[in-house]
Amino acid sequence: MNTYSCPACGASLLEGSAMCSVCKTSIDWQDGQPVMTTAGRAFGRVWIVILIALLAAGAVLATTLLMVSNT
Repeated sequence: MNTYSCPACGASLLEGSAMCSVCKTSIDWQDGQPVMTTAGRAFGRVWIVILIALLAAGAVLATTLLMVSNT
């Protein structure tokens, strides 16, 4: 098998590897060369940001309701 370099960290990859064993970057193969797959990570980050925003909105709502109910 041929070895290639990870496009993210430069570690050795075996041909056809789906993930770098060093930096855990998802690897896609185009024209026989390894390229980083970023769509999965981008969606994961979006969900984390949405979750944090929803938690913050819930905290603001709870605080507002507590302040209104105490008056």
